[in-house]
Amino acid sequence: MRLSRGLAGLILAAFLSGCATHLMSVPAGLKLLPDEPTLWKLSLERGDRPLYTGLLILKRDADGERLVLLDSTGIKLLEERVTGRGEVVGIKALPQVADRGLPQFLGRSIYRLFMTDAPEAGEACRPQTTGELCLGFDPAGRLVKIRSWGHFVLWWGKYSINNEQPNGHAAEAALAEGWFAPEVKLQRQFEAAE
Repeated sequence: MRLSRGLAGLILAAFLSGCATHLMSVPAGLKLLPDEPTLWKLSLERGDRPLYTGLLILKRDADGERLVLLDSTGIKLLEERVTGRGEVVGIKALPQVADRGLPQFLGRSIYRLFMTDAPEAGEACRPQTTGELCLGFDPAGRLVKIRSWGHFVLWWGKYSINNEQPNGHAAEAALAEGWFAPEVKLQRQFEAAE
């Protein structure tokens, strides 16, 4: 069973790395997150098995994003800030959440999904110190973000865009980092978040 999962992962990684060169660039001014606070349903999954479901509030501040994680009853489990450089600064976390490494994991995931610098308009990929970062529409019309190192895909994000919003903000987003890390799935709740 593990061998078939590993083989499927390698095939998917090879497919995604091959697709990176076939991405169509995003239009200028595309913002995955609006400037106002947003409320998201957060799911962490491994394979088909759900690990956690809760609510996540994202609010932009001067140097990045502020995150507040609530459980399904509305109890605040975690509050932190992710800087524009990807540093996760903890503000408050319940011990059960902090002991499992969720603050760093969640902060890094939000940084990768919404804060990593995208290529310039008109380009789908840009080189980084090692490898490249690509953001664009795949041949099926899905918006994807791929971070690769050589021919190896390190992580990939996929987005569903709400075309009714002025800049096409993300309505759904997912981040996968391979078999060892849970997949992060976000679904935007279009009520106002405080």
